[in-house]
Amino acid sequence: MTRRLRSALWLPLFDELADPRTVWVAGYPGRTGPLRRAARHDGFFPLDVGHPDRLAEMVATLTASRPDRTSPYDVAVALPPGTDPEPYRRAGATWWLPDLPPEVTLDLVRGVLRDGPHDAAADRP
Repeated sequence: MTRRLRSALWLPLFDELADPRTVWVAGYPGRTGPLRRAARHDGFFPLDVGHPDRLAEMVATLTASRPDRTSPYDVAVALPPGTDPEPYRRAGATWWLPDLPPEVTLDLVRGVLRDGPHDAAADRP
């Protein structure tokens, strides 16, 4: 006997609210395409930011371009170990990642891990 399917309902494995993926889009300063794409995702990872003022400009552009400005949004910056991330936080960064050179040594990585996160409070008088 042959059976025929009269109707079907396809459900996604995860609905959008339960989707565990976070997507950060990377881009260089001055490039508008990556900023427009980043505005539609969960975060932005600017490459070669340079100065916090440049980051603040990118964050302002992202904020104006985002369809839902009230939802959480990540801005990650990579800075060399020992750099104070506080000016970048004030410019809109929500994540700081150590920027390690390709020729990084195991001792340097261990030192970064041992030192832990930068303590901005320790820098204040």
